[in-house]
Amino acid sequence: MIRVSARRLCCFHLPPINSPSVALFQSHRSGLEMIHRTPIDHKNLCVIQPRQAGDPFYVFLLLPMAHSKSIAEYREVRRQHLNDCCLVTKAVFPEAKDIVGIATETDPEYIGRSEDSVYLDAREWTDEMDKGARELQKELGILTKPKRFHKHVKEFPDLIQPVNKLKNPRNKPCPCGSGKKYKHCCLGKVI
Repeated sequence: MIRVSARRLCCFHLPPINSPSVALFQSHRSGLEMIHRTPIDHKNLCVIQPRQAGDPFYVFLLLPMAHSKSIAEYREVRRQHLNDCCLVTKAVFPEAKDIVGIATETDPEYIGRSEDSVYLDAREWTDEMDKGARELQKELGILTKPKRFHKHVKEFPDLIQPVNKLKNPRNKPCPCGSGKKYKHCCLGKVI
């Protein structure tokens, strides 16, 4: 198996509590939906393309916990698989310049949850790296038949304008139905 070496591929071990990657992963609706809909014994991979050119691509990976391995061995396997997924993402999406990968366990109830994150600066992508990534894609079956979904999720809800009390301008008909102008009928009265 050929390993692609990317000089600017950085791995980070993140603490399990209040880590920025979990906040990003869970704040992004796709990541949160992915955690809750993936069975605990299945792997799931999601690549989120940017809406604007120049923004980063995000790779979310859920990998089931391997109970036959120690936590350290499992995390090393998960980190390497996340690296491979980021490299294949660059091969599949040649326009990607920055790729951020985040991986965690599939079980949302797992108490010892941990995350790994990877940043790939793909500006200096070579033909050799592309060839290696394509070999990884075939060998590991990463993004061989991706399903594409196009949906826009607003980060913040639309602002709702506060509705003022029913205000009847002075020269319009009075809402009481008398037919008089509001200023000559109910303007000074308590309704």
